[in-house]
Amino acid sequence: MKNLLIIIAIMTFISSVIFSRCADEYFILETDNETTTTTTYENYTSTSQLTNDTLAPNNVTNLAASLDENEVVITWDIPTDKDYIGVKICKQENNCDNLDVDCEPIWNALYTDTTWVDTNVDEDGKTYCYMLVTFDANFNYSKGSTTTITMPDKSVLEDVTNFYIQNSGNDSITLNWLIPTSGNIQGVIIVRDTTGYPSDPDSGTVIYIGNSASYVDTNLMEGQTYYYTIFTYNNDGYSIGKQAIGIPDDNKQWLFMIYLDADNDLEPDGIADINEMEYGLNQLSVSIRNKIKIVVLIDRSSGYDNSNGNWDVSRIYEILPDAANSTINSLLKTGWWGTTETELDMGVPATLENFINYCHTNYAGYINEALVLWNHGAGARSKTTSNIKSSLKEICFDDDSGNVLYIDQIQSAISSTYSSKLNILGMDACLMGTVEVAYEFRNLVKYLVFSPNTEWSAGWAYDLIFSNILDNMTDRELATLIVQKYKEATAMETTETSTAVTTENLITLKSKIDYLAVKIYNENKKSVIETIRDNTIHYYVDDEDSISAPYIELGDFCEQIKNNILDGFSSQLKTAANDVITELTNTIIYSYAGSSMGDYYGTGSITKKGLSIFFSRGNLDYDSTSHYSYQWWYTTEDTVSLLGTGFLYGKIDFCTSNQNLIVESWRELFEKWYDQPGNGYTPGNY
Repeated sequence: MKNLLIIIAIMTFISSVIFSRCADEYFILETDNETTTTTTYENYTSTSQLTNDTLAPNNVTNLAASLDENEVVITWDIPTDKDYIGVKICKQENNCDNLDVDCEPIWNALYTDTTWVDTNVDEDGKTYCYMLVTFDANFNYSKGSTTTITMPDKSVLEDVTNFYIQNSGNDSITLNWLIPTSGNIQGVIIVRDTTGYPSDPDSGTVIYIGNSASYVDTNLMEGQTYYYTIFTYNNDGYSIGKQAIGIPDDNKQWLFMIYLDADNDLEPDGIADINEMEYGLNQLSVSIRNKIKIVVLIDRSSGYDNSNGNWDVSRIYEILPDAANSTINSLLKTGWWGTTETELDMGVPATLENFINYCHTNYAGYINEALVLWNHGAGARSKTTSNIKSSLKEICFDDDSGNVLYIDQIQSAISSTYSSKLNILGMDACLMGTVEVAYEFRNLVKYLVFSPNTEWSAGWAYDLIFSNILDNMTDRELATLIVQKYKEATAMETTETSTAVTTENLITLKSKIDYLAVKIYNENKKSVIETIRDNTIHYYVDDEDSISAPYIELGDFCEQIKNNILDGFSSQLKTAANDVITELTNTIIYSYAGSSMGDYYGTGSITKKGLSIFFSRGNLDYDSTSHYSYQWWYTTEDTVSLLGTGFLYGKIDFCTSNQNLIVESWRELFEKWYDQPGNGYTPGNY
């Protein structure tokens, strides 16, 4: 018992620091209450009275143990008890006779965990018993649940690895595998059946014998389920066998391209997310699984995560279904524009273009495509404490090179690789859910999914997303699903946000926002509007942070104007605000925010929120200079050409201005208020 308390105390200290998907940002949870006990596990804090609770939580359910290569995968469903905080896992060889709730744990799983992988097992026919004991914040322990598994005998021939269905046509299925290099293996035998997996070479139709690493099974019936077992063999016998299942169907529905830039402090989360993708794919039915393809370009760092071989270069994986949650078991691709030892710069547009083109060449024919940019993010903005130079932070920071992708560069990469609209552009990063970012892709993509606020470091719930994909799922349905599953994964959080938008109405939305700016200026109540701005839901943490992240919730701002009864706003201004709200309901298809960020969830017609917008606090000074002087990047202009090397990046399509000295657009409102001719804070004028 003492060891468990020590472990929990250590976990409490470590996990009280919660990292987010914003560079250099973290949150610390602190508690101080003598009458309560507070137990902190990662992103969850449970506080309960010491003297009142003596009832243990219920046991886990659906406890099971399965083999995955040389590992044992333990899965379970957590109890619904509100004070449930975790489960200790105990292990014993041979049987469960001597295991009880006082057993010494080999692992303590957190309250959100439903899977654990035991890598410390022997393949010599041993039987292992696992006991899972749930507990609450007062350390009340359940009676425990047990499951057993018997390991295969090492004397049996080693099986192939990566046996999977590469693709299928209307009457064919392509099988791939890797033959072990160790052991006295002469070749492989593939056996097929339509009623179940063949248990030996004589229990089905032998379709292949040889030493190749792939085979195309032809003359099949479309829609029929085919079960395959591949055995290695030599003169003494054959292996246990590996299994795959396929259905001939040329209906290629979804290609997912994941641009996973983990060359930074998010490396552990990148590895975890690939495992989530494998797990989610594993949960799908075969008929749907065969219709989607997930391809990941990952660039790792060094010093943050040493798992999976601890390589720190760039790789491309074709995701394969797998139940393990710690080991990448997907197909490592070769023959791309790099090698397994190539270090790519994820912060330059050429890498993104090459990845998209690679996917189009090697995975052609899919009806729908989704591109996900995975990394730190910071909206269409510049973070700087100098009004002379800046390091603009957008998305996809590469620590090795110091480069980052700017929104205009992403726009150019997509424009050069697509002749028609991309179905979904996802940004699994902080602060990307802005009107400005969305507007940049109005002519290039159909739907965007992103977050107005910061994201937790775990990012999207890929296991929940991919395990819930439906047959013939539309792009609108998938975009909605991503938001729904992000809410499900972050239900215990208060600051998380996620939004899915359609690009169909963005041009109209911009026109309504520009007209609102005109009416705000004509109202001649600048200080009142600035007060409303500061009282609006915003995505900066303090005055200084608002220099680099001057983003507010657009829907909330418009509602405050529309519903204002104290400041004598004109009906024209209120109507303009309401018109923006109307277009937001047409643009936002689904959105979610935790209780600290507006507490909304549902379709745009319900929430009327989910998009942020730049709103300078130029009436405030930093180092005796207006905030607006540091926001020179908020322009359509090429700031490098105008201001010199180091002034990156500008070229934001939303920031239109014609310099006729009349306020006619959103940007021109700030030019008029905070950058009168002669100040020269920003390029151009109103």
